Order: sequence, then structure tokens, then C-alpha cells
Amino acid sequence: MAGGEIDLLTAVFETDKLREKYQQYAAPAAKIWIGRQPQELVQAAGVRIESIRVSLGLDTAASADFSVTDIWDDQQKALKQSVKNSLVCGEMIKIELGYGSELVDVFHGFIYETGIQFSEMPSMQVTVMDVKRLMADNEEIDTVWEEQSLSNLFSTLMGKYNVFGLSASVEENKKSGAGGDAGGVKTFIQRGSDLSLVRKLCREHDLRFVVYGKKAKLTAKSEEKAVLTLSWGKDLISFSQSCSFVNKEIVVRGTLREATQENIMIEKRETVLSDGAKSAGIPKSVKVIELTNMKSEDEAANRLADEAENVRESMDSGRGSCIGMPVLIPGRYLGINGIDGSVDGEYYLKAVNHIFGTDGFTTDFTLGGKKK
Repeated sequence: MAGGEIDLLTAVFETDKLREKYQQYAAPAAKIWIGRQPQELVQAAGVRIESIRVSLGLDTAASADFSVTDIWDDQQKALKQSVKNSLVCGEMIKIELGYGSELVDVFHGFIYETGIQFSEMPSMQVTVMDVKRLMADNEEIDTVWEEQSLSNLFSTLMGKYNVFGLSASVEENKKSGAGGDAGGVKTFIQRGSDLSLVRKLCREHDLRFVVYGKKAKLTAKSEEKAVLTLSWGKDLISFSQSCSFVNKEIVVRGTLREATQENIMIEKRETVLSDGAKSAGIPKSVKVIELTNMKSEDEAANRLADEAENVRESMDSGRGSCIGMPVLIPGRYLGINGIDGSVDGEYYLKAVNHIFGTDGFTTDFTLGGKKK
């Protein structure tokens, strides 16, 4: 089950078959690869991996932290030369997690920071960041984009980061009934970071920016079947769920300039209610979003849909921990079963943390939004 052979945004797994594939989760395994022409870190630097933590999220840059020992040369009374040559800031890193020989490509990034702890057994702590970190730091002033389609624009933008070897693609937005290239992209000026530009495009086209393995995608929120279902007492170690009261009206408005040079005020409204909110008698709150330089009425509609969805996701949230599941990434639904009829269901994965170490391999996750 190599990371390049499965699309983690669409693949669906059965837990029983996954358990069999991973030999009852008896042999947690991890590999870290280093360099543009990847070599396994353990062999290249002669170190031992103590722990790995990979943090994946939709709204923030993904990161990984790992610790290695056997970095000290007792004869030379200094750090091993292989460590100095390999673990340097800016070097590319790939991390695979799984069981036995069945590993999944879960993270690609670059070494952002290193730290050495000098003690009886010296160790090095390494922090790795993914492409989103560079995109957030890379700001442009008055850059003009004239690409004729969303796919072209996204590919050109991601081409600035080809050192990561990512394949960039825009997938069809089934929710709005239009493909990623529908209507093209108008010329506009970028003022701000590359990441803020992508997020703006996501708002306008009702898409999400997802980076996993060696893929970077603009894709609609997946409404497909849950990636897998975790059962209480089996693969699910712990779970907590919370519900929030919501009675909110969202108003999105802005000015649209027509070909006649006349300004037309566009306003879209939607009220989001949690269960029982309508009969509770508690006054609703109002959130107003002002848009500028609107090029079409769809901008207001897409922004309203995005904001309403964010509010709905906040109504049903949860956190949990399970046996290490390298196939879990943000942007999919995760099934929860065997707890209670009101709790069981499919929840949207907003963040995933894979933790690998001497105590084994576990996955923590944060959920937002229950599929109705």
C-alpha cells in the first residue's frame, strides 16, 4: 500500500480488511527519507529514530517533528559527520508510516529547524514544514495574474515550489455543478502571500486547498463515503463529542459593476440553526461580510455558502484517538460507530496527528461537522 498507489482523498477502506492488511497492527513501522534524491535517513546518517509526530490540518501548514539518537561520535568527541551532512536546514524530507512493509506516504516537507540536546545520550530534534509554510511567508506586491483558467493559475503558482515535486491539480466542484475551469479566472492584482491568494480562490470557487503526500489539490469538500469507520472497543481508543447552540444569520453583500458601468448592490442571506434553536426563543445573531471589487454575483453566493458551512461545522465537533491509521488525512469524512445512536455517524476530519514512537503508533484527530 504505497502512498503513490492510492488517492487518500477518494479511497475507502474497510477496517477489518485494513486490520488484516496491517497484520493486526502488531508491527508499527516508519521510514524517513532525506534529500532530493531520497535516501533512508537511518542508513544515510547512521542514526536511530526515537519518535515522530506528523500534524496535518486544512487551515494551517502541515508540520512534522522527529527525534533521533546515535548522533555522537565517541572517538572524535563530536557530532557524526554524516549527521552534519544530512540533517541540515532546508533539506527535503519525506515520512512514511504504517505497519511492517505496508507504509503510506504521509508527509513531504523541508527541514525548518534543528536542535541538539547534549546529555549522556545526545539527541537531535528536527522540525519539518510543508509547502504551505513557504507559501504563507512568500508575499507579492502588485503582481498581475492573467491566466485564463483556474487550473492554469494554480499550476503556475505551485510551479514556484517545484522543489517539493508536487503534482498540482484542480478537481471538479460537484457542489456548484461547475468544473474548476468554469468561467475562467479574470486578471487581478495579488497583494499578499501566495497562501492568501489560494485561499481567496478557494472562497470564490467553493473549493479547499489540500496538500498530502506529493499532491497539491484544489478540490470540493468530499461528500463521498467515509474513508473508514472506527468502532468503539476495537480501533477507536477514545472519543469526545460536543454540540453548540447556533442561531445565526449570515449576510454577504458587495457592489458589482456591470458593463454599463452601473454599480449594483448584491446581497445574499442565510440563517443557520442548530437543533431546537428555532423553538428556543433566543434572538438570532447577525454576521455581515462586505466584499469589494466583485466580478460576479457568484462571489457573494460562494462566500455565503463557505461561511454557512463553517458555522455548521462548529455545531457538531469532536476529538478522538485511534490505533495508528496512516490513511487518515484532513478533508475526508470519518465514521464513528458503537457509542450511541445520537453520537454515531460520519464527521468531517479537520486535523490529524500521527504519533509514532517506542510506545507504538496512534492517530489523534479533530472533527468538525456531522453529515446529516
